[in-house]
Amino acid sequence: ARGYYIAIDHGNKFWTLYQHLYSAPNFKIGDRVRAGETIGFVGATGLKGMQPHLHLEVHSGSFMKGTGTGANYRSTSTVNPAQYFATR
Repeated sequence: ARGYYIAIDHGNKFWTLYQHLYSAPNFKIGDRVRAGETIGFVGATGLKGMQPHLHLEVHSGSFMKGTGTGANYRSTSTVNPAQYFATR
């Protein structure tokens, strides 16, 4: 189970999914978020006995349709997110 989550459409069939948030996001479908904006806090929602963490998925393909257990992931593939993190 995802617990509380938010999916962000970045355009060009590229989107990210952030799961197990501490509380429900304060966004509605269609709201815009900006780089650096807080979208949620690390939590442990979704499964009993889970420790706080963030489950991040990066997808390429058609954007997720629907919410909750009715979410539809057709025509998507996961992408390794490591290439999007800066190295020091």
